[in-house]
Amino acid sequence: MKFKFLSILLGSMILFSNSSLQASPWIGTNNPSLHNDLKTLLDHGYLSGVSMSYPLPWQDIAGQLKSINVKQEHQAAQVALYRLQKALKLRERYHNQLSIRGATNAPRFTNFESNQRSEKEINFRTRFETNDLAGQLSVTKESGEGSNESEDTHFTGSYLAYRIGPWHLSVNALEQWWGPAESTSFIMTNNARAVPSLAITTSRPFVDEESWFGFLGPWYLSAQLGQLETERYVPDAKLWKTRFNFKPFEQLEVGLSWAAMWGGEGYGNSFSDFIDVITFRAVCVDGSDNCDEELHTKPGNHLAGVDLKYTFNLFDRPTNFYVHTIGEDAKDFYMITDRVYLFGLSTYIGESKFYIETSDTTVSCGSATTTTNNCFYEHADYRSGYRYFNRSLGSTFDSDAFVTSIGMKKPFINGDELFLQLDIAELNKDEEEPSPVIRGNSEDLIRLSGSYLTNFNQWQLKVGGVIESSENELGEDVAENYLFLDLTYKF
Repeated sequence: MKFKFLSILLGSMILFSNSSLQASPWIGTNNPSLHNDLKTLLDHGYLSGVSMSYPLPWQDIAGQLKSINVKQEHQAAQVALYRLQKALKLRERYHNQLSIRGATNAPRFTNFESNQRSEKEINFRTRFETNDLAGQLSVTKESGEGSNESEDTHFTGSYLAYRIGPWHLSVNALEQWWGPAESTSFIMTNNARAVPSLAITTSRPFVDEESWFGFLGPWYLSAQLGQLETERYVPDAKLWKTRFNFKPFEQLEVGLSWAAMWGGEGYGNSFSDFIDVITFRAVCVDGSDNCDEELHTKPGNHLAGVDLKYTFNLFDRPTNFYVHTIGEDAKDFYMITDRVYLFGLSTYIGESKFYIETSDTTVSCGSATTTTNNCFYEHADYRSGYRYFNRSLGSTFDSDAFVTSIGMKKPFINGDELFLQLDIAELNKDEEEPSPVIRGNSEDLIRLSGSYLTNFNQWQLKVGGVIESSENELGEDVAENYLFLDLTYKF
């Protein structure tokens, strides 16, 4: 599938290489920095739409930006609007970029601001847009610690999308982030490489006040079918994922997420098998055609849940309270069990955004009376878990992790950015079946990460570092510090 994906993109690049910028589904909104600016304008009430999915459709946002008049006292919104408008003008000039990334150690954990996964990376991107067709080819070569020797080249960041009315059909390998939190999400983040997928998404947030859907307010829908890697316990398993978020009131946004691993070598991969997965058809645990009802299960490995964000004014500044919960099993069709939770609070001071969040992926299997953990992101059939190339598709801290994160993001009007985040984590306290990210069997971790991004002419430079101090189950202290650099040239 990787080479078919590449062939389609290359052919389109050649055919439309002289096309003008018009129709990209995600202009600006598939850039973490600009997505943060977009959320700032939404939090301050200068845009209408949804914000808890990344990337977001651009079509409706572009029109709204032209008529915004930001109040002088809303410093963060002023900076965000200027940065978005300036970035879009520059984007019309530069269609290609070359990035070189290096780190003194392979990063164990990622975040929305930085998703480098290996010691050395080089990336090239080129894109085109026409009236209804848009594409981007992004090729990354990894090496050193953290890279995968057999699959060291990948196409994360690539897409080919065709617009049909209010919808986009695409083949893509786009990083995604589902949920309101700044530090992590339980179901979809940029922690792992992007899964190559076929997708249908709305090209703009819908608002249809005349139909009975009008009570939803602006809403956004994405449905995707992806292909996982061959080197896993069940080779070539499939991944179904869908996201729906809507804003029934100006202060409240709701997000619904669902992901299901299915198929793969030794399992049904037909269209009818897929229908069985998404309709939750009951099957027998032992694989027989008939069995008692108590031996029924649902095909595939499902995760689903909801997130809520409520925005209110506190001391004349927008403040967000949000909750994100995902479960991995269910009774009947909708009674989701084995739930994990994240709670967060964010606000603005001057031009900066501050947040505090707590998340917990420690869950007992199937029953509140059992103390057995090691359940979340795991499955009896799909034993590689809810992971892609051994990295969680959701939380960067993987399973059985209790984490408190405190952070700040400060954008500057000249395009520079400052980011800081402190994580205090308890990883795998039961010391059983350790997750891929920890040292030893359990770990108490304090981690400070930060970066500064600056622009000069066609160059962009991001420098940062991480300080980690941890104690393992034997009481041994382990310290690990590293620096990283990301240099990009746009042309």
